[in-house]
Amino acid sequence: DGTSVTIDPDADGTPDAPVTVDEGEVYVVDGGVNLGATVSADAEVSVYVASGDIGATYEGRFIELFPTRAWTDAYVSPVGARSSADDDGTRVFVFNPGAAQITVDVLEGGGGTGQLLVPAGGQDSYVMPVDAGARFTSADGSPFYAFQAITTEGTSTSAFDWGFTLIPEAAALLLFESAASGQASVVCEVRSILGGQGKGGIYPKLTMLKRQLKRPPFT
Repeated sequence: DGTSVTIDPDADGTPDAPVTVDEGEVYVVDGGVNLGATVSADAEVSVYVASGDIGATYEGRFIELFPTRAWTDAYVSPVGARSSADDDGTRVFVFNPGAAQITVDVLEGGGGTGQLLVPAGGQDSYVMPVDAGARFTSADGSPFYAFQAITTEGTSTSAFDWGFTLIPEAAALLLFESAASGQASVVCEVRSILGGQGKGGIYPKLTMLKRQLKRPPFT
């Protein structure tokens, strides 16, 4: 109880007055959220972005945001477009929190490649291939943030709209290996790290888990 939350919704560098939330309580910022908006708190909190079109029945997305200590230089998405039709298009949006432009290289599951030039403090987006995932990596190792919005291209797709934060590559590898070897406790621990539980950065914890993990006998 009594968690102090500071929000800068319009990203002008001047946060609004702190708000206090108790356990289980929800505080909503209703509109006016700009690219680069920040949320900080003196205890663990969960933060989500909800978007939609008023009066569109089903159209909306609800995306959980990862804490900045979990931001990394490589992400993967397992979700491609369902078909080449406009209504089935899906985009990955990349945000660069740094002070200089970064290059993000894209490797598609089918072997295709692409590239994004993301300005400092800005964003760019990438249309996903059909029936294939993709890997997004910053060329110089700079951390960035990425999420995906499903069915972004068409005009009659509101019943199929959803989205998610992309999976950090290091976590995806650990989840795959631990699931393949039946180590459910490791899967739970990776989820805990991505959720920002506990002290310290994501990399030392993932490295420790990697050492503990017994790799499955791939052949």
